[in-house]
Amino acid sequence: MRKILSLIFTILMVIGSSAQSKKKKKKAGYTNNDYEVTCIGVGKQGTKLIGVYGYGKKVEEATRAAKRNAIHGVIFRGVPHGGNGCQGIKPLAKSVTLETERQDFFEKFFAPEGPYLKFVAYSEQDAAARQVSKIDKKTYKVGIGVSVMFDALRKELENAGIIRKLTSGF
Repeated sequence: MRKILSLIFTILMVIGSSAQSKKKKKKAGYTNNDYEVTCIGVGKQGTKLIGVYGYGKKVEEATRAAKRNAIHGVIFRGVPHGGNGCQGIKPLAKSVTLETERQDFFEKFFAPEGPYLKFVAYSEQDAAARQVSKIDKKTYKVGIGVSVMFDALRKELENAGIIRKLTSGF
């Protein structure tokens, strides 16, 4: 009986500690949720047009999450092609563990008003074209099209030592 209670207590402690970690990350605006991104077109030189979805308790919060998801997708997941002359985008990060290895950098980078915002363009004029749907009583799903300053983002991550420079060779 004691072994069973001990096992249950251990499981509850592990679940509780991981929940606290998620709360801290969510408070910082840095969560790793599932999201949808797709390449929807080619923008000006050095930019990519990306369709992305975000979730939040308010429409504005979901829109902000979508912007973050666009940058997160470009860095870590890559973006599948979606037509309109847009080819898929390979992830900037070559290592699947980069996000955890450099967690201190990415927590600051993806903070609610963090540096990632200077690499994603979404104007309020585009707000009329966003897709808003209510998932449940407390959650909105917002789909938007954004322009990601791909070349500038790459250069920023290279200068910070997060990814290798293109000129560093193989």
